Amino acid sequence: MPSLVLLATFFLFLAGAEAAESPDVSAPARDSSLEGLLRNLEVLNANPDGPQQLLELVNGNRTKTEWPLDAPEVQHFESKIRPVLLESCFKCHGGDKTSANLRVDSREALLKGGDRGPAINLDNPSESLLLQAIHYG
Repeated sequence: MPSLVLLATFFLFLAGAEAAESPDVSAPARDSSLEGLLRNLEVLNANPDGPQQLLELVNGNRTKTEWPLDAPEVQHFESKIRPVLLESCFKCHGGDKTSANLRVDSREALLKGGDRGPAINLDNPSESLLLQAIHYG
């Protein structure tokens, strides 16, 4: 379950979902700092409904479906996607770098996108340029 929670926390950050500010384990707080993401991971690990809650937050409560990932997809994220984000994306599109005028260090930057358009598509995530770039690599 921790791998699934990590994935959910990452997509919560990307989508910029609003969550109730809470010191307990009832809801994750929206905080895109590394410390905030780690804190959200702890909150979600302690909350058995955490992944479902995040899915509803990211989707704007448009769906009540179960979390759509199975073990092979989680394994794929951990082995292929997460390392690309950490090692590749932030190197060129975070900090002081803005290759192709794209920054990946904030929700606003991902929605604004770069020379090719928005990096994420909240209405149709499968068409997101970020996901296309990840699948290409």
